Amino acid sequence: MTTVLDSSIGIKVESVFGTPVTVDRFPEFISESMQFKNTYAQSAGQRVGSRMSRASGRVLEKIDAGGSIDLEAVTSGLGLWFQAILGTVTTTVTADVGVYLQVHTPSLTGPAPSYTLQKGLPPVGGGSVQAYTFPGSVCEQLEIDFTSAIVKIATQWLSREVVSNIAYAAPSYAANAEPLTFVGGEIYIGATVTKPTTTTLATTAGPAVAFVKGGKVTVKNNLDGEGFHLGGAGKRTRTSERGMLDVSGSLDIELQGTTMRDALLNQTELTLLLNFEHPSTIGASSSPTLQVYIPVVVFNDSLPEDNSGKPISTSMNFVALDSLAASTQPIYVCYQSTDVAV
Repeated sequence: MTTVLDSSIGIKVESVFGTPVTVDRFPEFISESMQFKNTYAQSAGQRVGSRMSRASGRVLEKIDAGGSIDLEAVTSGLGLWFQAILGTVTTTVTADVGVYLQVHTPSLTGPAPSYTLQKGLPPVGGGSVQAYTFPGSVCEQLEIDFTSAIVKIATQWLSREVVSNIAYAAPSYAANAEPLTFVGGEIYIGATVTKPTTTTLATTAGPAVAFVKGGKVTVKNNLDGEGFHLGGAGKRTRTSERGMLDVSGSLDIELQGTTMRDALLNQTELTLLLNFEHPSTIGASSSPTLQVYIPVVVFNDSLPEDNSGKPISTSMNFVALDSLAASTQPIYVCYQSTDVAV
């Protein structure tokens, strides 16, 4: 018997775009909005004796689907989601035996990989879980949100279709998947950073230059969303192609010193390094860690304003830019865990 709490999300990468595979990875998700998004055309033909559009004049124009899946950043099983948005990853054992480092960077080739997603929804009364399967799903956007203690991951997907005739895959969950926190992390802006290697996280020799209370980083693929061709029966016949990669975000910063003010007014190029950890130990001396390193960010706004006698803070929006420096990526997402593979 099921309860109304027994919803699930499953995911697996596809070998062939739009050909469903049995999902075998199951996050402890927060929310989802995966939906069918079919569009229909209605005949405009007029008919003597009728004042309404005819039922027989409604035809399917396009089969489409997609939506959002939100989850928490945890210490195991998270790499798949970063691979889905960025596309290129190396997984290497570190000097600390039993600890592996995934380094995710933007892919320079296309098309984007596709996944089968499945959501299981339990009906009222404890009946069999209903399975809704979304083959040909491609990740359009991923957001890392650290405005609260537990870091959250929000993803957006374009899907080829939704079908209900594929068997429900009962979920199994990664062991010891504990939340990564803002409390256990560090944030550096403008510090001198040594970029990550395949076996080491990025490091910094400089101090932070701002009091950061929280923020967000958003990575967007700008997928073309096309692929509707004759012979496709209304469905996409190919996966979506990646467009220009947009990396942006915001930081909630308390007013101190003049560094951030001057960086905004002078459009100074700064580095951004975010570390989110779990207090447990893996290997001999390592911590489960999610790290985001962006070599070049510029802030667009905003100047601080008076806060009626309270400490002054402002939300400053930034964009990441490509420095075109040799062997340096515009963004690195590093994931240190005991996962031997993505």
